[in-house]
Amino acid sequence: VAKVSMSAESDGSLGGLSVRGPSATTVAPASNLDKPNVLLYMVDTLRRDMVGVYGGPPGLTPHWDNFATDSTVYEQMVAASGWTKTSLASIFTGVHPRAHGANSPTAQIRPEFPTLAELLLERGYSTAGFTPNPTVDEKFGFARGFQAWSNRYLETSAQIHGRALSWLDQ
Repeated sequence: VAKVSMSAESDGSLGGLSVRGPSATTVAPASNLDKPNVLLYMVDTLRRDMVGVYGGPPGLTPHWDNFATDSTVYEQMVAASGWTKTSLASIFTGVHPRAHGANSPTAQIRPEFPTLAELLLERGYSTAGFTPNPTVDEKFGFARGFQAWSNRYLETSAQIHGRALSWLDQ
């Protein structure tokens, strides 16, 4: 489920932000006050057949299902890798795992590939990242561009949501 799409150009610049869904497509204006909010919410190892919007049992994912009513729902998706670290690095950089380099237990995202957070920060966005995943760590380059970053291994979703909502309230 997604409401916002972004494109990165080959020179590393952010081509544009567009909001997709039932409303008309818009491109972010130059004014910081008029930029759309961007929220990238990812869940690791979530089975499609357990999410209501994709035909899963009713009532298991009411918040996802409600969010989907006003969103673009993608029916087909191909991951860049079967491993969280490598796939997320591709999502963050928009490039293939062989290019970004974060494709082994100790490898980092190569510095020549800006992350989505870095591109947003350059354009005046406030950025924060919250995760409980040890493979998505600062030492691998995942915190680049985030003004606030937290990676607390085995933190519960309620704890993560609490901290993220607190940051958003600020």
